[in-house]
Amino acid sequence: MIILERIRPDRAVIYEDDVKKEVPLSQVACRTEGSVLRMENGVYVEDAQATEERRKCIIALQDSLWE
Repeated sequence: MIILERIRPDRAVIYEDDVKKEVPLSQVACRTEGSVLRMENGVYVEDAQATEERRKCIIALQDSLWE
């Protein structure tokens, strides 16, 4: 799974299988931190379905802390 960690002025910080990478912003079409990405034609694009599933999982984990 590839996750967009953060955006810097000239680079994007991503984690791919727990390995930190910094890539030029020109290679990242998505600008939403925390999004799940996939490589498509040499550019990282958001996988909307995987991002939504990840967000639901995170919310469920947060909710379980308060039960």
